[in-house]
Amino acid sequence: MSEITIIKGEEFKIAVKKEIKRDDIFISEYRRAAVMLDEIAGALKETEKEKEVCSWKESDFENNIIAFCGERGEGKSSVMMSFANAVYEDKNKKNIIFEECKNLKNLKFAEPILIDPSLFDDVHNVLDIVLAKLFRRFCAYYEKDNQSMGEQARERLLNRFQTVYRYVSLINNQKQMLDDEFDYEGNITKLKKLGESSALKEELGKLVEEYLKVMGGYEKESQLLLAIDDLDLCSANAYRMTEQIRKYLIIPHVFIVISVKIEQLELCIREKNLKDFQEIYKNKEENIYGQLNREVEVMAERYVAKLIPKKRRIYLPKVQNFEEVHIVYKETQEGEKLWDSNEKKGFICAVLDLIYDRTGMRFLPEEGGSSYLLPNNLRDMISWMAVIAEMENPEGKDAVYLQNIKRFEKYFHEWTEDSLELYNGLTLQDIGNMKAFHLHRAARCILEEMRQDIDRKFAEQSETFITNQPAGFSQIMSCLENLKNRLMDMHKGASICQLRTLYTIKLNKFLRNSQSDEIVKFLGGYIWGKGFSGLIPAYGNTKIDRSRFSIGMVKAFNKILEKVDKNAEGLEIPEDVKRYTLSNIPGQNRESYIKAWTLLGLLSNPQNDKGEPQSLTDGALISGNRQPSNHIQISLENYLAGLCSLDFMYEKMGMSLLGIEDEEFQEVTAVLADKNQAGIQCARTIASNVDVALGVRGYCMKNRNYKERTKDETERSRRLAELFFKNVADYMEQQGMKYKSYDLDTFSVGATENGIYISELYAELLDLSIQDRELKNQQEESEQMEKALAEFRRNLEEIPEIWSPKSVRVVRRITSTGAESVKRNMDNLATAVRNYMWENKKQPEGLEVEGLCQLYERVMEGYLKGKRRQLPEEVKEEYERLAAVLDNMKTEADEN
Repeated sequence: MSEITIIKGEEFKIAVKKEIKRDDIFISEYRRAAVMLDEIAGALKETEKEKEVCSWKESDFENNIIAFCGERGEGKSSVMMSFANAVYEDKNKKNIIFEECKNLKNLKFAEPILIDPSLFDDVHNVLDIVLAKLFRRFCAYYEKDNQSMGEQARERLLNRFQTVYRYVSLINNQKQMLDDEFDYEGNITKLKKLGESSALKEELGKLVEEYLKVMGGYEKESQLLLAIDDLDLCSANAYRMTEQIRKYLIIPHVFIVISVKIEQLELCIREKNLKDFQEIYKNKEENIYGQLNREVEVMAERYVAKLIPKKRRIYLPKVQNFEEVHIVYKETQEGEKLWDSNEKKGFICAVLDLIYDRTGMRFLPEEGGSSYLLPNNLRDMISWMAVIAEMENPEGKDAVYLQNIKRFEKYFHEWTEDSLELYNGLTLQDIGNMKAFHLHRAARCILEEMRQDIDRKFAEQSETFITNQPAGFSQIMSCLENLKNRLMDMHKGASICQLRTLYTIKLNKFLRNSQSDEIVKFLGGYIWGKGFSGLIPAYGNTKIDRSRFSIGMVKAFNKILEKVDKNAEGLEIPEDVKRYTLSNIPGQNRESYIKAWTLLGLLSNPQNDKGEPQSLTDGALISGNRQPSNHIQISLENYLAGLCSLDFMYEKMGMSLLGIEDEEFQEVTAVLADKNQAGIQCARTIASNVDVALGVRGYCMKNRNYKERTKDETERSRRLAELFFKNVADYMEQQGMKYKSYDLDTFSVGATENGIYISELYAELLDLSIQDRELKNQQEESEQMEKALAEFRRNLEEIPEIWSPKSVRVVRRITSTGAESVKRNMDNLATAVRNYMWENKKQPEGLEVEGLCQLYERVMEGYLKGKRRQLPEEVKEEYERLAAVLDNMKTEADEN
């Protein structure tokens, strides 16, 4: 497991490690760099064996550059400096990073020379800095101990410095060199100067060799290490620096380590090339312009590849890819730990856990383990971590949680810089300050725009998010779920994450500000809405959804009251709910009635005339004239949303109309809240953390099937409800929030030791709903039967006064006994009889009205059970017997 220790106040300094340990997060990068350094040292040894190093055939040396590459803030400078320090300080190369190195064992390095490109200007350059630092160190060394070398050696080294400095000055004065080069009347001295400039590389190599002999105590194996930090940072002089490195510093006994963003360096080179070709760019032909752009880009890439071969590039890992990292944040090196991640987790999970610990808000990583909420470079990630770690530990106090959430919100807006795809020019912060209705509407418009953009890119046509229904929280959740698996754009992914974060912050501010009723109102009574459908499998072989079902409100209340208090008398079941009103609850068992109404409020939500879920904003379930809703919808989703605020049930149900005072209700719910703390806390955590809510739905959908046998559908309904609560608890535990399914499945009302099992109650309420549904279906079928039979009889018995004869085809004998076919023939027969009576003002001879009506009733019974249902053969025989009246009608018509 890797470990990283961060000291307060030193978070953003270059961290040079005294010793590289095995648990360093960059250990693999250090090892790769050591192997590369060893390869360069090996090539140097091979070169020294050949005596023709400076011959015309070998004018070049092995590339001596190692580059630590990456984006700004990924730790390039710290890694480069720590590596250079290890190379210099570890004289015998015993550190673990040198385990595979053979050629470095006997090499000793002089004190590294650090070069900061930001110091360069139009006058000074890399060679100036290197030469100046070498000379300064030599002077300091000599002043400290002037007896360490002989006068001859000192003079020889000073002469080397003077020679190289003269050459460097010469190449720095490019204009003077150019004037001398074309001065044809000049003398031989100018030609000598030109030769001296071309000898700079050789002379610099000799200077370094002489310098290392002196500074290394005349040890043959001494080497010089140059460390160049952020080579690409000074864009104005980047090309000039790289050219000097390429021309003059790739020499024996010199090793170069640099930190660089390769893409930025290529842009600098490309900029220089564009200036060189600016005359060609004046050509307006598009094909030449495009060709030149491509050529300039390729030239820059190849130039950088020659300077820094791809084999010598070490790309630092993204901070979001760090796995099993132990993070310690300390006051001082030896001081108190401000935060310790303790566990083997990735950097992302550790910081998200820290956010949860300080704010109570649970943000989850994406499926691949990354997070759009957090930055992807080390410097910014440490900044995030420092801000969160310095927050006060809440220790369960809502006031501290709220204070930390507000600090988090401020930093979140500063960090995102309002980069969200904006709605009507509004900033992310503007949208966050909106009331619920406008916030949901703005979020829906933003998500709809993303959906349309995805459709355009992939030539698809998905369902629009904009509907006639007002935008609500559950609709936003559906939009987020819909886009989740369609996103291919990191920018859009980040925007969606920002929206999720915005919602989570708003909900948690309600929660920690003791505004739990505002959470329920913000949700509108639903967490997932349509997304909850099918989360609990259908009832038997029917299409009845166990996830949400309709039931008569009074019947549901009576069932719940029975669970709360068996001795309490239930309400009278109304025959016509439109004329039914509720009375004040009685004094006897009064508390039981309040508890029953409260639990009904938790489980239920209103429905519209079409049987669809309805928002809580449309009024209480008991109307102003004390009339209860005819039907309500029961759902475990309603239960989770309702648990967020027991107090809100007073307003939701309209309990004041039942003679219940608010203070009396508060006394009862205070006891209920105390006895059901764990379940309430679990529900609030789900509802107030968007990432968790989305995760719960996905996990429950994936694991929704109960695979064991059950004795009947009632037991299966109970087992499926139990499974839902178990899935919720299992998922929460996976995310570091420990709850038991018992916490949700048991609602303690104080009357019984074990409380009410919600899964059992849910199954029994579903049974009542099924019974109501079956009874309703029977009534509808009966009414349809009576209406059809009455119409059939009227056509056979009543001689019409006004009638428009209809041409129908009636068969005497039927070949199919399918219910729909037989019914159609009998309807045609009745129409033919009516046509006959209109023309003849009498019934046809042999018409058996009662026989035909009895047969039609039998056919209708089969038809209502299924149009394709096959009827018995005797139906066919009876039809053919009764249809004989057609012969009489035909004979009479022929006679007339």
